[in-house]
Amino acid sequence: MITETPTDFFIERRYKDYSIKYYNLREIGQGSPEIGNLSINGRNVLQKYFFGGPPLFYENYMLAPLFVSKLCKTGFILCKINLETLEMDFISNLLKLIFLKEIDIIRKKVKFYESVEQNELREVTW
Repeated sequence: MITETPTDFFIERRYKDYSIKYYNLREIGQGSPEIGNLSINGRNVLQKYFFGGPPLFYENYMLAPLFVSKLCKTGFILCKINLETLEMDFISNLLKLIFLKEIDIIRKKVKFYESVEQNELREVTW
């Protein structure tokens, strides 16, 4: 089993009838998470946005960390993307890192770590 991390994840994958691809990849800093633009079935998800990985999927949605860089603050916001319409919902505050773990569809919660070391499991409701 291959374990994906925010610094090493698959840049192309299939989920149901969707082809997901990260491109224009770059590291935030040396040894830091990778981010890139995102396309779904060849359609760009707002090219000005950069997404991290690895993503999680459920039904027709993709959950991925969205990289944000504002004045003195940088970090990630958890983003829920409709794979059909490419509409996005932001479902977390700005966090240092989002390392997605699992989705609890029944409780509408996403579990994640805020560090690569996976010290403390957190969750957010969408």
